[in-house]
Amino acid sequence: MKASKGSVVVESFKDRLRLRWRVSGKRYCLSLGLPDTQESRMLAELKARQIELDAIAGNFDTTLTKYKPQSLAEKPVSDAQLLTCAELFQQFMEYKSQSLHPRSLDRYKTTLKYLHQFYYREDETRKLLAAQNAIAILHTHAEQFNAWLKSKNAERARKERLILLSACWSWGITKGFVEANPWKDLQKQVESAPKQPLKPFTQEEVKAILAAFKTHPQYKHYADFVEFLFLTGVRTTEAIALRWMHISSNMSSIWIGESISRGVPQTSKARSIPLNDRIRLLLQTRKPENHLLEDLIFPSPEGLPIDDRNFRNRAWVKMLELAGVEYRKPSNTRHSFICMCLSAGVNPAVVAQITGCDLQSLDRDYAEYIPSLPTLPDLFGNG
Repeated sequence: MKASKGSVVVESFKDRLRLRWRVSGKRYCLSLGLPDTQESRMLAELKARQIELDAIAGNFDTTLTKYKPQSLAEKPVSDAQLLTCAELFQQFMEYKSQSLHPRSLDRYKTTLKYLHQFYYREDETRKLLAAQNAIAILHTHAEQFNAWLKSKNAERARKERLILLSACWSWGITKGFVEANPWKDLQKQVESAPKQPLKPFTQEEVKAILAAFKTHPQYKHYADFVEFLFLTGVRTTEAIALRWMHISSNMSSIWIGESISRGVPQTSKARSIPLNDRIRLLLQTRKPENHLLEDLIFPSPEGLPIDDRNFRNRAWVKMLELAGVEYRKPSNTRHSFICMCLSAGVNPAVVAQITGCDLQSLDRDYAEYIPSLPTLPDLFGNG
């Protein structure tokens, strides 16, 4: 129950009692170090009344020395700990922006928008979640938000919002902004909607797509780019960022470690991909005589990095239609590469290394394409 204005609240935090109150507009928090028992709560209430009386009489000890139990060195909550939910999430978003693609930040911005829309109920009053101190948010408030969000988002999106909020508060704990994570494990209450399995391109479909690109007057410029995607399993954005400097001197391998999406450079999981004769011939054929090492291998017709969204919406969609192939995203070239490699018996560890996938995820998501293990042979015969 919420305490009246000016009173001291006794609450349990991590199975230990603490006091929270506000004096002259400043917020204080004092951990008593006592277990949450009936006897300890009686002692805590006595300490709370002492603080309230001192505040009324003008004798409040702002250092809290008078109220600290024995040698505990508790202190008032710092200004950093008085961040609102919106301010905490905004700082978390700025921190994440250093490593995330701008498009990925859209999920964070949408989550922040919902914080500004939701009011939780407490003692018959409605409070805007975004405006409340992040340190004061309880699990019950988070549960109210989750219930409200259920009417706004599909299960997958709702789970994503809760995961981001939990990550934010966990980060806030490491920074000293909050003391607990009211969102922890809340996403486990959301049932994940079944995901429709991706449908890889068949070899016939791949041939049809490549033929469509190679013969089209406007989009044949992208033929080598598309073929490279199918032959290596790299991400579209990784292929866009490739430069001649990334190819080894003997053209035996190519280094992957950067990506470009919508013109924005990003880092990618660093790895080297071995080149077979077909890939090597493709690269040798398109290599300009007077090229610079910094030049892009697969530039746009204007010599700039390919815009992955424009490529998908214009060239890719059109060529699949002409080839008579059911539409799938350009990223399906990578999925198809993985499926074909595993079906051909390539070691999953090798496929994971080439594609930059996590081996555990590969085993989980592509189990049906991994041939069953052979029977253990009798190495020593009947002797």
